[in-house]
Amino acid sequence: MDRVVRHAIDCGCEPLIALQMATINTATHFGLERELGSIAPGRRADFILSSDLVSLPIEVGFCARPETCRTWPDFDRVPAL
Repeated sequence: MDRVVRHAIDCGCEPLIALQMATINTATHFGLERELGSIAPGRRADFILSSDLVSLPIEVGFCARPETCRTWPDFDRVPAL
């Protein structure tokens, strides 16, 4: 999804809309919005903290399920929750 979000932003999509397309909208499409797609109590989330919404550098990442984050840059520095 990282590549897809960056591509959408590069094509002119607003960064917050691109992030919504990859998170809550995707979870809703697959009927998983009660488990995935947002950060809330009782939900599973892999997420990053970024200092810039356009270039999206991964400053810190958190993996609820490390097997899903192996493709992240610097995966070895990402703490498991």
